[in-house]
Amino acid sequence: MNIYLRTTLSTQSVVQTIAVALSLETAVAESVLTEHVIAPNDPSKKAIDVLIGIDLESTVYTASELDTYRLLHKIATVLTTLKVTAAELVWLFEKGPALGWLELKRLPLAVPSEAQAANLYAAWKRLIALYSFRDTYPVAGDATVFSVLDLVDSGSDRDSVLSTLCSLTGWDLLDVDYLTGVD
Repeated sequence: MNIYLRTTLSTQSVVQTIAVALSLETAVAESVLTEHVIAPNDPSKKAIDVLIGIDLESTVYTASELDTYRLLHKIATVLTTLKVTAAELVWLFEKGPALGWLELKRLPLAVPSEAQAANLYAAWKRLIALYSFRDTYPVAGDATVFSVLDLVDSGSDRDSVLSTLCSLTGWDLLDVDYLTGVD
């Protein structure tokens, strides 16, 4: 068997195993493992690289393997509780932390200091507020909270952003314009 085929089959096997073990959709598990999460003990490796290297016959695991799984378990707890979709992962992992959202790929594996805990809690509250908003206004046509964020992120004009936001929420455009304007 060539190396590409063996790697592909190993990756698929690990993704499926993690998806089942952590109650994640397969697409979410694959994206988390192969794109978004790096090994906590080795920033040069993605989570999938550590897990593929596990000897399935062994009952002893390295610190890197255990920490990677613990981090994935914590992340999965957040993802499943919030019912995060694969389409939301880029915002959650790549764009959200810059906005002060909880940085899932850096969840602590040891007890944080009081200052770190306070920062984690504040970031967690922002993430919960976002998902509360998403759950209150799930979808209106093509509009979602993340499509509104995409418009803002892409530098779309204010009118397009407000129009899409109002389409999603049912809020009156004049009211939103007034509330977000300089007047």
